[in-house]
Amino acid sequence: TTPPLADQRVPSSLTSQQHQTSSKHTCANSETHNKDVFTMLKANTEDATSGYWEPHTSSIDFCETNYLHSNYIAEVHNVWSSIIGLSAMGLFGLFKGNPTNETRYTMFYLSLILIGIGSACLHGTMHWVYQSADELPMLYMVICFCYCIHECESPKGEAANPRLPALMVCLAVVNTIIYYMFQQFYLVFLATFSTFTLVTTYGIAKLLFFREGRGPAAKRIFWTGEAAFMGISFPLWIFDMLACHRVLSVAENEAIMPWWALGITPHVIWHCGSGFAAYCLGLANLCCRLEVLGIPYDVSYLGGVLPIVRTREGEKEKSL
Repeated sequence: TTPPLADQRVPSSLTSQQHQTSSKHTCANSETHNKDVFTMLKANTEDATSGYWEPHTSSIDFCETNYLHSNYIAEVHNVWSSIIGLSAMGLFGLFKGNPTNETRYTMFYLSLILIGIGSACLHGTMHWVYQSADELPMLYMVICFCYCIHECESPKGEAANPRLPALMVCLAVVNTIIYYMFQQFYLVFLATFSTFTLVTTYGIAKLLFFREGRGPAAKRIFWTGEAAFMGISFPLWIFDMLACHRVLSVAENEAIMPWWALGITPHVIWHCGSGFAAYCLGLANLCCRLEVLGIPYDVSYLGGVLPIVRTREGEKEKSL
């Protein structure tokens, strides 16, 4: 659930090992996981009750205690937040965030939908197949966004680089091969995705702030997404990773938490915030595209938060 566009998480402890201590949450040590430095920061969140999907085969786990609410769903809260925060955001963009009706934006939002579905399956099962169903679409989405940025200033119906789609497909294939070669080494995926994310963030910022004629609406959408990610989601992901014991001491306190929220962690906010940020960055790129094509548009905010771009229909037809 990664940088603006993605679902990042902490590498796991041995998820099939059961602990009978009173706290049920012991820190993983570097001797057990000497190939992954991040595991020293991960708290084991296995419940004493065996879950349906055990033994777990994913190379990562999360702070939320497994099978706290159901023996059939490992992390209930991370499942529903993946669908609402990621897939629903992509679905909204698919219907409301593509007034140019270009395939590039359709692919971008479809990738975000797939990320949410894959993330929900991963959190529900902790299975390596669903881990790849979560992480590969993350790579595909940022590759798609690279294309959106590169072709943003091309004429309608024409490509600045006709070979670029084939190159993007090759890049996706190569990254898929590399991913499966090193799937058990989470740092490889993290480094790859982070690099793509930094490149795309720089690319959209360059389009917005180093080109003449960019309106304030597109810049505001960009900063809205960045604020959601850098100001809220990413810090909470770090806190969830480094302070899992502290998080669970509150999340699993029945005296202060209602039954339906028992065990909820900041990873839920990470899902919602990163999905929102991805939508905003895609929309900021779309606004640049509309300005390049000379299509007038207006931006409104649903609930004062969620940006929606609408073209002025009569002027749009005239421009095209």
